[in-house]
Order: sequence, then C-alpha cells, then structure tokens
Amino acid sequence: MATASLYAATRQVGVPLSLDNFAIVSRVERRRIQRAYRYLTNELGLGIAPTDPAQFVPRFVSELDLSNELERTAHDLPNSAKCYNTQSGKSPVALAAAAVYAAARLRTNLSPKIRLGLLHILHQ
Repeated sequence: MATASLYAATRQVGVPLSLDNFAIVSRVERRRIQRAYRYLTNELGLGIAPTDPAQFVPRFVSELDLSNELERTAHDLPNSAKCYNTQSGKSPVALAAAAVYAAARLRTNLSPKIRLGLLHILHQ
C-alpha cells in the first residue's frame, strides 16, 4: 500500500515514473502495486488523469544524449496523436519511446546506439 501511495503521489504531481520503476525499487510485484493503486484511487476519489507520454520524452532524450531539436520533434508526436485517440490502452512509456524512435528516424540516421538505448529504456 505504501508503494501504491508513492506512485499515486508522483502521478498527481506529474513526475514521469512508471509502475515498473516502483516495482523494481520496492521489490513488490507490479500487479500488487497496481491493485493497491486502483483501490486507493477508488476509495479516496483521486481524479488522476492518465500519464501523458510526452512527459517521458525529456528523460529518454537525456539518457540517450540526443539533441534538443530531436527532443522537440519527439515531444510533439504524442501530442499530435491525441487528436486521433490512438493512445487509449497503450503504455505511455512505450508511446514515448516510439516518439523518440520516430523523431530520430526523421531527424538523423538511426544509429545502433539509439536503437539499443531505447530497448534498454523499455526493459528497465
């Protein structure tokens, strides 16, 4: 319950951390945290909006040491996709990684470093 409370708090203030980040650090199963989080939000009536994939983009770009121009492009992609309602039911982390990947393909030659870095980010 404590881990779920921390997760809820970070979601409320907009800190882009995934449920998997909490599961790794707390050594509590992801599923247990998810259930406790759902219980907390229902019982306390927390109106927490779904995580915006664009919040994860700066962290990914920083970890991969990519340019600011690429970050701006990657940040705009998830925001553009919102109007088509294509994000429902998708992982915000995966959508952010896909945006960085697509921006890298548009702006630069996609190096193996970027590909491996994104794979590493997705499997943390």
